[in-house]
Amino acid sequence: MLGIAMIAALATLISHLPTPTGVRLRHEAAALGNPHVLLALFMTLLGFGGVFAALVTAGVETDVLGIWYRHITDAQRAEVTAAHPRPDFKNRILAAFTEGNVHRPDTTFGNVNADVLAHFLPGYERTDFVEIIRNSDWAE
Repeated sequence: MLGIAMIAALATLISHLPTPTGVRLRHEAAALGNPHVLLALFMTLLGFGGVFAALVTAGVETDVLGIWYRHITDAQRAEVTAAHPRPDFKNRILAAFTEGNVHRPDTTFGNVNADVLAHFLPGYERTDFVEIIRNSDWAE
């Protein structure tokens, strides 16, 4: 719906601009058949925040979780790790996750940080979603 409103607003603004000789709307609209134009428009609709989040997520998935590891060549990995060494990376990042949540364990309900605290915080007990439902004050 937002896309239609944007197109209508642009059409209103553009209709007041002088048209160069020989240029027709049909010719201009043909640009929408170009996949590069459509990709640019789609990325604009997502906004910078969406693109930024997607790129950061892909980086985290690769660096921390190794999800895209096989899509990177040995040479590319060597180049990246030469520029950004990873001494004891796995232990250090897990320690950072633990330190970031140890003082607020209730915020880990339903997310991966509960796994981290279960491993590294003595006495930590996860909130159990099933038990929340079973112990709800609502009657059957």
